[in-house]
Amino acid sequence: MRCTLSFLRQPIDRPTALITPAHRWEAVTSELAGQVHLADFWHEGDGEKLLSIAEVRSLNRFAGLSPVGEGKIACLWAADRYRPETANALLKIIEEPPEYLLIVLLSETDHFLPTVRSRVQAVAVTDDSATMNKSGFPALFASYTLDTEPGREEARQALYLHSLVHGGIKADGIIESLRSSQS
Repeated sequence: MRCTLSFLRQPIDRPTALITPAHRWEAVTSELAGQVHLADFWHEGDGEKLLSIAEVRSLNRFAGLSPVGEGKIACLWAADRYRPETANALLKIIEEPPEYLLIVLLSETDHFLPTVRSRVQAVAVTDDSATMNKSGFPALFASYTLDTEPGREEARQALYLHSLVHGGIKADGIIESLRSSQS
């Protein structure tokens, strides 16, 4: 299964941990749910109650059923706060999900158990990268040294997370205009 999120440059097609502020989880979950048939979406968590082993078993049952549409998505909240026994119960499904299943863990930090961390691709999504508009560029990039190639490369990487890049805005053009405004 492969899906695209408006704030990421690349589609995701393997177990992924999105590290983003908790107030964004509901929006991310809605965007994920909109990409598959309702019966092919599994969501657990509310940011307060931690995932239980019984819910991991429910996820395993969900994963074992064929999708109604082209694929399935499972979205789990607060993955950085799972108890070790719950995280360990998730390892098998994260390591070898059916090819039609995409697992997305939402988390505020990257403090997962090492066994979970080694099985997912972690993508940090800042509030700025998901909601920034063009007027926010100068403030966001004030900390980058745009006169040096390493500074420009860091700025490019930050811009690629931004949804405006998907709309055809070229990162190098924005960096050049910011560089001239910093001088």
